[in-house]
Amino acid sequence: MSIPDFQTLMVPVLRIAADGEVRISDVVERLADEYTLSQEDRSHLLPSGKQTTFANRVHWAKSYLGKPGLYTFGYQFAPRYRDLHKKMDGLVGFHHPSHYAGYLIKPSRKTFDALIVKEWPNIQRILASLAQKDVTQATIVRKLSSYARQNQTKKALWELDNIRRTIHILNFIDDPVLRQSVQKALNRGEAYHRMRRAISYVNSGKFRVKTEAEQQIWNECSRLIANAIIYYNTLLLSRVYEQKLAADDQEAIKILRETSPVAWRDVNLIGNFDFSAGTSRVDIEALAARYNDPEFWRRSMREGDDGPAE
Repeated sequence: MSIPDFQTLMVPVLRIAADGEVRISDVVERLADEYTLSQEDRSHLLPSGKQTTFANRVHWAKSYLGKPGLYTFGYQFAPRYRDLHKKMDGLVGFHHPSHYAGYLIKPSRKTFDALIVKEWPNIQRILASLAQKDVTQATIVRKLSSYARQNQTKKALWELDNIRRTIHILNFIDDPVLRQSVQKALNRGEAYHRMRRAISYVNSGKFRVKTEAEQQIWNECSRLIANAIIYYNTLLLSRVYEQKLAADDQEAIKILRETSPVAWRDVNLIGNFDFSAGTSRVDIEALAARYNDPEFWRRSMREGDDGPAE
């Protein structure tokens, strides 16, 4: 399989982003697995020799997905920048930098707001087309990228993105709640992708598929298993939490509030998975009832730091 272009990668990157914050390096690794790239494709370098071609295209897909269309449709792109001080060099303001002389954080230049105003009708038409699903975002990006560098609509869109990124960076610096939320989301996302990786690598990381359709089925089955584990853990934790609330066991309540359902310590991932309809049902009430026993609860707490065993 040849290395997919960044337009093709936009939807998979967006799908992974929907699961929660995740490091871009993990996205690169996961998509390389999903596209069953050979080791040669994974290690193919750009002419500069500083980055692999595939990682570069994933970065471009992520960059374009952060453009202003997301905000228009009610989504918030809230990344955590590893080198925040470098991103601050690209801050923009609505006045000349000299206007911010008394501020600790200053923009590097004045934004081209007049260009955005001038091109706003074209920007609205693009966003309306996306909203009505007349055209895909990948098609819009492909067309804009095929134009000359001086294309005014493209420059206006990118400048609008610079404004949104500046607002996010300033909010990120100023708001500890936002920083904590982004970090928590990143932790949740990383835990989920670790579980997905554990499920995917039960066969020593080897795919048993030959076609793209089989690859898609394999990937969706992996997602189904992960979601089933999370649902099971969430349901069991909810039942146990209700028990401890009724018993006013504050210590147990505190532990359960900090317990993530993204855990697979006691889940056997070795063997074959049968996705056909079954008649047997898991008795969650009976399983949860075991945690009414103080000795069973204490033993489950000693077995690890993940809370009640799954």
